[in-house]
Amino acid sequence: GYDIFIAINYDPGTKEYNKTADRLYERFAAQGSRVFFAPVEIPDADDIEAEPHVYRALSSAGQMVVYVSSADDAKELRLINALGRYHALVSAGLKDENSIVVAYSDMSADELPAILKRYPSFFIKGSEKAEESAEETLAVVVDADTEIADEQAESLPEEQEIAPESTL
Repeated sequence: GYDIFIAINYDPGTKEYNKTADRLYERFAAQGSRVFFAPVEIPDADDIEAEPHVYRALSSAGQMVVYVSSADDAKELRLINALGRYHALVSAGLKDENSIVVAYSDMSADELPAILKRYPSFFIKGSEKAEESAEETLAVVVDADTEIADEQAESLPEEQEIAPESTL
């Protein structure tokens, strides 16, 4: 399973995407998080090949970071589809309501589409700022995961064991 799902505008045919997202991925991975990041996990997968991987990643990830660098990024079908599916899991109570975070660069907060303005967001500018922002976001992710795990553990009867994570 994954700790974090990074949703980006990524075209596997051209392998084009804003490389600022790499810094988010590298920072989260360096901190020990298991990160689903399409350019790394499924770099050549078309929509049909990607589907089972994306489904498993969305189901297991405890946090989604949506990265956009333009209003057009937020219109990209794969990104919107992943966000919609993850949001449905949140709405169904299967994911924490604060588990979606938006990271953006090369645009202002005012340019974020309405669908993304409902989530906490942070601006990435330059590599140093990206690392600071990613570190702050990671702290939020880790704190949220710890709180969720603690709450789940507290709600279990004492004699019940926690089953290992399943691999979907």
